[in-house]
Amino acid sequence: MSFGRLLLKCHYPKPASPPSPPPSSNGSNGSLDGNEALIQGFASIAARGQEYHGQVLNLILEHRQHFEDMTVTFFNSYHKWVPIVHQESFREYRNATRTDICRGLTILTLSMCLITRPFMDGETPDPLRLPLHKALSRLFWDPESIAQPTLPLIQAGVILSSYEYGQGTSDAAYMTICTCLSMGQVCGLGKPPPGYDQIQFPLPGIWTPRDEGLRTWWASLIHERMISLKNGALIRSLNIETTDTLDVAASLENYDLISISFYYEARAANFLDQVLDLIRNGSTHSSKKTTNLSISGPKSPYVPKVPH
Repeated sequence: MSFGRLLLKCHYPKPASPPSPPPSSNGSNGSLDGNEALIQGFASIAARGQEYHGQVLNLILEHRQHFEDMTVTFFNSYHKWVPIVHQESFREYRNATRTDICRGLTILTLSMCLITRPFMDGETPDPLRLPLHKALSRLFWDPESIAQPTLPLIQAGVILSSYEYGQGTSDAAYMTICTCLSMGQVCGLGKPPPGYDQIQFPLPGIWTPRDEGLRTWWASLIHERMISLKNGALIRSLNIETTDTLDVAASLENYDLISISFYYEARAANFLDQVLDLIRNGSTHSSKKTTNLSISGPKSPYVPKVPH
């Protein structure tokens, strides 16, 4: 399966449809296929229209194993290219009781499942994509969600924007990712960590839950700037200084391209400020730190092309 339209492109085998959990594990009707039971569940709660988040959460808990299978697919595919959700932390949430589950984490679960769904299921469109997308969009854009932004909600928006762009709805993708950036500002994701004057690039290798905010912020910046370049939208200056402690030449020997690609994308997003300044003004501001993207070894496929 190819996600060729996604800005952070990736290719991987088409995931098999997750097996329907037995009735004893999730309490669902054993006479229905797992996907069909979920589709009917989403249709039922949409018709009721009250306490929508609680009803979606009940549906996730009722079909826990099915959702778990889809999130496993997420970490084995999309997440390799956009590493913003800490896997162990998410597993702890998945095993938590209902009282520990917040609205943002419910929305994040829906987004992770949506991005794994194949476009086609045999000869017909995948029947679960549309119900997942409707539920995700309804909860993400709910005023109650936007009014109290959380890191999981922003992560869900990044994934939702990727899905929207992949579906060819670039305007919707742009509005979603810009909303993520606004929420990120409110949550302080773009601020340097304690003890630092500058934000850091997302380094490859092992990372901890404390890095989720930084990685989500960079993913939002990368995605917004790539959509802007593609659609001809105004490119807003980042006006940020970064700390780059990675020995790029050495890193090419220690990491494969997938592991280091997210770091390359962040550098390219920051470097774009200087490129556009040179094109528009004929010079770069001397106060800005020069970033060199000319490196030996395999080239990152995500360095943006600036139109002449």
